[in-house]
Amino acid sequence: MAAMGERLISSSSNGDWSDVDQAEKALEQAIIDAYWNKKMQDGGTLVCEIEKET
Repeated sequence: MAAMGERLISSSSNGDWSDVDQAEKALEQAIIDAYWNKKMQDGGTLVCEIEKET
């Protein structure tokens, strides 16, 4: 993502960040999916630090 950001900054059309936004959303969704898939595989016993605090 950093390399993509560098290319966008250096390009003449640096106002279009839609590719970076799309990649960011895809990465976020992949992390969330991986977390929930792991949690389901572990029988729901995986607890993240945020869940422990509540």
